[in-house]
Amino acid sequence: MALTLNKLTTREVETITKVGRHGDGGNLWLVVGPTGSKSWSFIFRWRGKTKEAGLGPISKKTLAAARQTAKQGRELLGEKPPRNPIEVWRAEKHTSERPTFTEAVETYFEAHKTDWRSDRGAAGWRRSLAMYTQPLSRLKVDEIGVPDVLACLKPIWREHPVTASRVRGRIESVLDAQIALGVEGPNPARWKGNLKHLLAKLPAVTNFTALPYEQVPAFVARLRERRISSDGTIDVGAYAFEYMILTAARTNEAIGAQWDEVDLDALAPTWTVPAWRTKRNREHLVPLSPGAVAVLRAMEKLKGASFVIPGRGGKPDRVMAPYVFPGRGEHRPLNHMIFISMLRQMKATVVTKERGERPVTAHGFRSCFADYLGNETATGSDVIEAALAHLIRDRTARAYRRGDAPAKRRKAMLAWDRYIGQTGNIIALRA
Repeated sequence: MALTLNKLTTREVETITKVGRHGDGGNLWLVVGPTGSKSWSFIFRWRGKTKEAGLGPISKKTLAAARQTAKQGRELLGEKPPRNPIEVWRAEKHTSERPTFTEAVETYFEAHKTDWRSDRGAAGWRRSLAMYTQPLSRLKVDEIGVPDVLACLKPIWREHPVTASRVRGRIESVLDAQIALGVEGPNPARWKGNLKHLLAKLPAVTNFTALPYEQVPAFVARLRERRISSDGTIDVGAYAFEYMILTAARTNEAIGAQWDEVDLDALAPTWTVPAWRTKRNREHLVPLSPGAVAVLRAMEKLKGASFVIPGRGGKPDRVMAPYVFPGRGEHRPLNHMIFISMLRQMKATVVTKERGERPVTAHGFRSCFADYLGNETATGSDVIEAALAHLIRDRTARAYRRGDAPAKRRKAMLAWDRYIGQTGNIIALRA
């Protein structure tokens, strides 16, 4: 029996005021409520029972659009086996509400933004995903498959293994959060039992290349030659590099040092690195050797002085507190690439048996500190680890250890200072 369709006209839909249902044919009904509201309904039989699916008010769905939806409903009922239009439309609506990967990244970031110890770390997390996940950016999270993830990772898997590994983990975390919100798994970025079989094993992460500690005094002597050029230009980076070596600090901790963190007038001078700037997110007290104090005293002369950082050009910038080693502009530290640039200029390399000639890294000077103290002094490994702000790996020892041996660490810093030969050799700045 043929269906009778299109009984209503657009004019009738607009003018009907009688409360109740008004059929258009083909399971489509116009429903007028007691208050005069008008909406569409698709009414059908499913497994012996009458079902009604609301299709929305006439203000959001025209007569033509409602007829098209009703046609889709009839086609679903006519399939073999038939499908319930209510369930199909509900699933489609749910899918359409899923965020894109870019939106999911923002949602994840907002939920975890207090997890990062610094704004720089948080910015790096977002930047890496923006840079390397372009194939995913506009896809809905439930549309992302293994091929899409591979499209992001394959171009950088061999060339940038550390970055690739981090990006994969970050994609997995973002999608895990969406799975927790109801997206059906499994996670296409998962490594075990998934990408592990599709991507080559990444090479092992090598240690930071370091000079033999026997060469550190000669290297520091070269640094001292860079402090002030023949025209009186001050190389703040050279002083910062000395300070980092003397204190065995991490690069970002040294260049980010601020004047309110140091106490030079105490009987035993110290530098306290606040928790938010440390890798372990724990405050780190550094006993300052005479050489480190001399560097800081030299930097005091830059407070309020004008100077030019070598290689930058332009007019002198006004140096402002609070940074000990100020960069260009007010209240800005040195660029975090400054030490890499200096090492390249100084052509600092070391030949290794496994990898041939390799450029020296700034972070490697921490290894020099540990190697010297371990090989040439009676300093205990626990004191060295504390001086480097490392976590004690033995959980039992860590549980019972209440202090970090400041007196012993001060002796270690003095020994390192004497070995380098810095004490008393700081060149005074010309104010």
